[in-house]
Amino acid sequence: MAEQANQLGEWMTDQELFWTKLSAIGQLLGAAATFAAVAVSLWIALSERSPKLKVKAGERLTIGGGLPEQRLLMISITNVGQRVAHIRTVGWRSGTWPWQWPAFLRRQYAVQMPGDTGLGRDPPFTIEPGQEISVYLNLDHYLARIRELDRDPMFSRAWPVLGLRRTRTWVWAGTAEGMTARGSVEEPLIRLLVDAERDAQQRIAAAAEQMAAP
Repeated sequence: MAEQANQLGEWMTDQELFWTKLSAIGQLLGAAATFAAVAVSLWIALSERSPKLKVKAGERLTIGGGLPEQRLLMISITNVGQRVAHIRTVGWRSGTWPWQWPAFLRRQYAVQMPGDTGLGRDPPFTIEPGQEISVYLNLDHYLARIRELDRDPMFSRAWPVLGLRRTRTWVWAGTAEGMTARGSVEEPLIRLLVDAERDAQQRIAAAAEQMAAP
């Protein structure tokens, strides 16, 4: 009888220990779930406080509407968030290297000045949730100005031995809230920009050779 009582006591102790461990695990899982819920709620609240923008740049063509046909450089901004965004400026970023050396890798930033087409909107402007607003520039005029520039190229870099090569380029939009959103430049447009810079560099090189000639 005493042995049976001891075995029963040990069994009850094991059961109490098992349920105590199970309860502790349950409490731990409950605390983890509560922490995860709070973290997700905080992340959602913080993300909704900041504007969410999608930005892209490309080549477009006007047809009809009583307007003369023209090629356009389009910078499109879409508000995909839940808050109003106040667009202050748009521009370009090129290159990958954050330092000044080597020059053919360094980053460059440029602010895009307002367009000359009378179409779309020029910064600053407000963009509502779900709204898309585009900035337009006359592409032929833009390329002509690039060909006339006497500065280092923006959309390409002069590599040693290889010569002028395109570099990674983004279009960006800056908000009054201090946020900067960047997006891609469509392939046809970046090719046109790089070709215009190549023309400019060839013109500069030809002028330098002419001046150096006896």
